[in-house]
Amino acid sequence: MQPTLVTPRLYNNRPSSKEKPKVSSIIIPPTQINAQNASFVPYNKYAPPVQVQLSSTATPPSSASASPTSSPEADMTKNFTCGSPADVVAIAELFATLKQTVSTLHSTFDRLGTQAEKMAQLAPAMKIKDFSAKLENQIASHTRSMQGVRYLLEDAIKNSLVDHLKSQLYDAIRESVAREVQQRVQQELKIQIPKELRVQVQVHQRYVIEVLQTSLHNSDARRHNASLRSPCMTTEPLRPLLRPLPSALQSPAYALKRPFTANSSAVASPMTAFPEVPAPTPLLLSAPALMIPAGSNQVFELIPPTPSPLFPRDLRALFALGPDAAKRLLQDYGLDSTASAAPSPKTEKPGAKAALKTGLNTPEDSPMREIASASREEHINKFMAHIGVPFLMIPTPKPKNSVGKSISPSLVPAE
Repeated sequence: MQPTLVTPRLYNNRPSSKEKPKVSSIIIPPTQINAQNASFVPYNKYAPPVQVQLSSTATPPSSASASPTSSPEADMTKNFTCGSPADVVAIAELFATLKQTVSTLHSTFDRLGTQAEKMAQLAPAMKIKDFSAKLENQIASHTRSMQGVRYLLEDAIKNSLVDHLKSQLYDAIRESVAREVQQRVQQELKIQIPKELRVQVQVHQRYVIEVLQTSLHNSDARRHNASLRSPCMTTEPLRPLLRPLPSALQSPAYALKRPFTANSSAVASPMTAFPEVPAPTPLLLSAPALMIPAGSNQVFELIPPTPSPLFPRDLRALFALGPDAAKRLLQDYGLDSTASAAPSPKTEKPGAKAALKTGLNTPEDSPMREIASASREEHINKFMAHIGVPFLMIPTPKPKNSVGKSISPSLVPAE
């Protein structure tokens, strides 16, 4: 590395135009920083080493020495001898220090730029890493909370399922125990309670149903039906009466209900098993014994009485009943003294069957129509007296030219 030439111009005394001061040259040795950073100080291969000699009596160069044919390089090759005062050395050291400082700053700025570039490149990666860490922490927190909720739900479901199964198990055990106890009790009752005592229980039940239920209800219904004071009140509703209980000889299936055995089935009703129920007869003391089948130890209950399905809604519906329906109505309430068996299918007429089902009159041209009409009116009057209606129906003579026309009957107060 060649030394750098510094030519400071010092003018101690400003000379005249003819005398110029000499320029003192300073030789600055190369520093370590300049040797390392060659690009900072340009190297001139044509510049030879210059020895700076300071002189106290330096004068500027004369005009003769600066000829037009002389070159700057030739001037630089000239050696000057001068002294070395302390201020010039201090200035040289100052310049060396400044150069070293500038070199240091330059290298520092280079390193800062490199680090800034690296930081700029690492900023997105650092942001992504930070976001990933936050996301992982949030996922871990959510996982912990979900695990806690899962444990709570599992405990709640287990407890609820255990309670539900316990309740179902207790209900099943309770029903099974109840059935078993009922069967055992019935078996013990069959063994311990005699048959005569069970017959007395059934007689008492029949008495309670007939007296306390049927009689009270029918008395109240008759009192309501007796409030019809005008013959024009044909649309006022009638209160139905309950049918009497049939005896054991008449309808044993009607009097029996719900045997206490486990394999019991539906019991026949009078409308299905016995279409034609005869008139009830007074119940004897030995009659309830017939209510129990022979050779059976089962205990039965009586069916509560019900109104007849043919009971009319009002007086108009009562007057529209046919002869067969009126007779059947009397049989249901035990008012037909000439009770007979049901007609066979061979002798039953289609018109009578339809009238029995519908309860309405069917036009017939037979000679027995007047006789049937008279018996029908008697049946209706008898039924009205039984249900408490204070009127009698009187048939109206039918004109000869009124064929197919319905004539309303006349009502008179009963004595």
